[in-house]
Amino acid sequence: MQTLEKQIKELIDSDPQLKSLFDNITSIPGVGTVTAAKCIVITDEFKKFENAKQLACHAGVVPFENSSGSSLHSKPKVSKKLTKE
Repeated sequence: MQTLEKQIKELIDSDPQLKSLFDNITSIPGVGTVTAAKCIVITDEFKKFENAKQLACHAGVVPFENSSGSSLHSKPKVSKKLTKE
């Protein structure tokens, strides 16, 4: 696993755009090489989304309320979409 992470890091370091994105993402506490690389790949270098709200929705961190008229009300919850992968 260490070898793969090293190869990913070398590839990222060879491209200034990827390095900049990687450095920004890994500045977040708890985000390492694998998570940062996955974010960059899945979001096509963050070009797939027009704004942060769309990215947050895709990541499943935006709470949604489950309601139906006046009969069904529940506490807002985040989506479990990404946890099912």
